[in-house]
Amino acid sequence: MTPKVSIIIPVYNTEKYLEKSLHSAINQTLKELDIIIVDDKSTDNSLQIIREFQKKDHRITVIALEENKGNGFGRNTAVQKAVAPYIMFLDSDDWLEPNAVEILYNEAHTKQSEIVLFGYFEVKCDKKGNITNTYPILPTLQDGATDFIPYYLSNRKGFSSAAWSYIFSREHIVRHNVKFTEGIFFEDIQFVSTAVLKAKRIDVYKDQALYSYLRRPSSITSSFSKKKIKNLYYANQLLATFLKKEGIYKTYEKDYMLRFIIECVHWSFLDYMDMPGRLLDDEIRTYMKDVKNKFITDENLALVKSKIDTMQADEIIVKTTYQNMYDTLVLLKNNPIYFKFRLFNTVKWLSYYRFFRKYNKIIQQAQQ
Repeated sequence: MTPKVSIIIPVYNTEKYLEKSLHSAINQTLKELDIIIVDDKSTDNSLQIIREFQKKDHRITVIALEENKGNGFGRNTAVQKAVAPYIMFLDSDDWLEPNAVEILYNEAHTKQSEIVLFGYFEVKCDKKGNITNTYPILPTLQDGATDFIPYYLSNRKGFSSAAWSYIFSREHIVRHNVKFTEGIFFEDIQFVSTAVLKAKRIDVYKDQALYSYLRRPSSITSSFSKKKIKNLYYANQLLATFLKKEGIYKTYEKDYMLRFIIECVHWSFLDYMDMPGRLLDDEIRTYMKDVKNKFITDENLALVKSKIDTMQADEIIVKTTYQNMYDTLVLLKNNPIYFKFRLFNTVKWLSYYRFFRKYNKIIQQAQQ
């Protein structure tokens, strides 16, 4: 049986979620699969679970790393082993809809796509693993779009830097030597950015969400650390270097800056404000102060506000996200005491800020 799609699954200490994830891969309606699982020297029972699945399904290839190398190394190793014409990624705490791979393969194969972007469910759970909320996020980009770069750079129209939100032509990946960044968090950014920005067009499947992304409190993306904040900055600096190498940085400079403000300023400050005191030191305090002074400027705030004002009706979720981001940055810029002492977490302070902004507006209207 010749594989039509390679599914790459990186694993590190996810025994609690792994079986559900692997079941979703092996039980796909499309049977011609090449399933490559990379265990990154897990210290729990993840590798044992993987081996049990391998015994029952000959389509599974296991790469058991002898030392912890990080997702970037593991994914690059798996891509080299992939043999199918199309490649997908599945995180080991997430899961696929039963017909996801068949739908995406048919979509990509019929259109001879380099890349197909698709929608997903965002699934939130509490610390005990109980699901608390699920809602679909579907792309709004036009199928076959050729003018997609501004949307990708500013995380709009359904784009993200998560490798699992696309199916890729293996030939496209190999031809452009697309790689994950090794040794850092946010290894996806370099891979996805290179693949997307080298594409001639982007095809889109938007009829239904096909992937469930589990947002759990203990995941890498939900944890706080100095390394995580600095890695996010570094990964986006690599993207800027790539844009300059391709000769398109000046053309898309504002779109890149929007992305930078979202990820390296806004998201990093959310992490910093909620970071436990035991993780703080003079280095990270000085680093975040420098970021604040350099990037939370009137010019950059105006850039964000102008983008909010021009967003279309199909971007209501992103528009709300941008507005929340804008409010947070204004709060950081105008309230140095809040930044210095981190008196409350960001959510509480932002709610207070919005209340007083609304209250002051009502008072001003009453006085006119």
